[in-house]
Order: sequence, then C-alpha cells, then structure tokens
Amino acid sequence: MTPHSFWTLVLKIIGIWMIVNGLFFLPQFVGPFLYGQSGYDFEDLKLLLAVNLLIVVIFIAVIRLFLFKMDSLIRFFRLDRNFQETTFSLSLSEVTVLRIAPIVISGMALLDSIPDFCRNLFEFTQQKILFKDYPNAHWLVFQFVKSGLALWVLSNSRRVAGWVMQKAKED
Repeated sequence: MTPHSFWTLVLKIIGIWMIVNGLFFLPQFVGPFLYGQSGYDFEDLKLLLAVNLLIVVIFIAVIRLFLFKMDSLIRFFRLDRNFQETTFSLSLSEVTVLRIAPIVISGMALLDSIPDFCRNLFEFTQQKILFKDYPNAHWLVFQFVKSGLALWVLSNSRRVAGWVMQKAKED
C-alpha cells in the first residue's frame, strides 16, 4: 500500500462516516417547516430556508470532496509526503480487525453519548426536581447506559473479539 492509497482509503472512510451522520442531522432541517408555529412570517421562513440550504450545500460539497476529489485534498495538504517508505504493508489478521472494530465503534458511541449525558445531567441539577419528575429522565438513563456499555466494550475488546470468533466457529 502506498501512502497515497492509504490516505485515499482514510478520506473515503471519513466521507462515508459523514454521510451516515448526515442521515441523522439533515432531517432536523425540515422540522421548522413542518412543525413551525404560526408566528413565523414569510421573511423568517425565507431566511431559515436560505441558511438551511447553505448548510446542506456546504455539507454535500465537503462529502463530495472527501469521496470523489480526495486526490486534491491529498495534494493540497501534502498528505502523501514525508513517509520513510514509498510502500508499506498493512497486513491485519481477522483477530486484529475484530479487536479494532469494537474499539472504534464503542469510541464513537462514547463520543456521541457523553456530551448529551452531561447536558441532560446539568439540566437536571439546575431544575432541582425529583428524578421521576424530570421530563428528560429517559434520555438521561439512555445516555448513561450507552456510555457505560461503550466504556465496557472499549475496555473489553479482547473478550468481545473472542466471543465473536467463538460464535463464528459455532455457526
């Protein structure tokens, strides 16, 4: 594998990751138009539509850059320079991939859940009410459990990889 092909692979993975994340946040732009209050006037809606369209256009341009124009990114940032070797081998065994995958997935889940958990916990402490009366208690519990599971998988990736290998042999 050359440094150029390595960076091509990394940039494409980032582009695909952005598409997956975009599936979660792009529908949020439609909400104000579908469920907007009648207090909006036409000028507010035009501004909201313009800002949303600008964000979507920038998002699509960045994804296009990462997926289809990665050569220009590699050249611009000189990513394939200053490598000691012109080619390097990247041989990963199945067990190594099975150890890396849970680490990456649980790391992303942890990075996703910690900010929401902290925000909900902060809101809960500011309201000074009982936990059962807190309107977002279910989200607080969900983010706590998600963070806990992500930490457990992150710290036990060998056990998870061994369990997956054992289940694959049984089937």
